Amino acid sequence: MVTAKKVIDSLGKVEVPIEVFYAAQTARAINNFPISGQRMPISYIRALLLAKWAEANAELTLLEQPTAVTILSPAAYISVRCWP
Repeated sequence: MVTAKKVIDSLGKVEVPIEVFYAAQTARAINNFPISGQRMPISYIRALLLAKWAEANAELTLLEQPTAVTILSPAAYISVRCWP
């Protein structure tokens, strides 16, 4: 069973768990800066999620379809799964 995917950024390849929505930069930050072990407050995550979703919806005609889907799909999934 595959548990990680390899993603590429300007610094090269990095493995990211397959079940997460973040990419190489966040994976590097998690690995390189384990400062406090504290998580962001859920209210902050929800606010950021809603802001990204609203921005993608507002610019839907300006974004290429794959980009819009990349932003909207995780936002919808998380909002339904975490805040029914």
